[in-house]
Amino acid sequence: MVEAMTTSNLRVIFTCGGKLTKSLEGRSPEDAKVLIEIEGRSLLHSAIEACTGLAESISKEFSAGIAAAVAVGPRAVGREVRRVIDACDPPFPIHFAGDGATVLDNIGIGASELDHYGTGDLLIVSPDLPFITADALSDFLEKIPDDAGLAMPVVTREAFNARFPGAPNRFNRLVEGFFTLGSIAFLKEDVLRKNLILFQDAHNARKNPAKLAGMLGPGVILKYIFGRLSIHDIEDRVGLISDTIVHAVVGCDPALAYDIDNEKNLDYAEKMLAQ
Repeated sequence: MVEAMTTSNLRVIFTCGGKLTKSLEGRSPEDAKVLIEIEGRSLLHSAIEACTGLAESISKEFSAGIAAAVAVGPRAVGREVRRVIDACDPPFPIHFAGDGATVLDNIGIGASELDHYGTGDLLIVSPDLPFITADALSDFLEKIPDDAGLAMPVVTREAFNARFPGAPNRFNRLVEGFFTLGSIAFLKEDVLRKNLILFQDAHNARKNPAKLAGMLGPGVILKYIFGRLSIHDIEDRVGLISDTIVHAVVGCDPALAYDIDNEKNLDYAEKMLAQ
């Protein structure tokens, strides 16, 4: 039986640099996706509120909880952070930092901003998750093995469709079934530091099969094409490249995989949350 991870000095990075896509233009007064409001609250507000609940649940079990958080994005995000702090009163400090050119830049900026809070594990949260909750985050963290250096939530197509019937989404076919990745990640700090350039290259190559094949190896790409790629294959290969133990956390709350990419996603979320 795998021993569950126990986090007592977690630090959170909210990656808030995503811009409005063409189909979302006009749905927010600012060109920042995390400032879209649903039922009177911005997406960033929902993410901070979920982490506030997570911090309170961690504190009940351990002597410490979330040490600090930082939201990395355009200046309008900084104003929203101050407003949400007044509304939520989170039990940890939340800072703001200006964003860089890419998501990986922003993660690096966020990690540097949190340096003066000592060392600890990092929770990377993309705050465009309208259904995110403290329970969903807690469940993900509890399922991470203690020796994992990198972990991401994985949601099955069946679970996603049961939770969000008729919702638009894409799934990848693996040996075990059809899956989609969540929009959060757990990282040990040393794993991030030694792999930041590698992660940046992987992010840049995500839509370029030739470059991706060069990084993951043609064997992984061929297995995927012929339907023979498994979750274990991906964990092993990414772990080998990054020199760490990688864990795909299967069976997480589908809320962690419902992000706002376009107008259809937003319309669906508004109708669901209005109920």
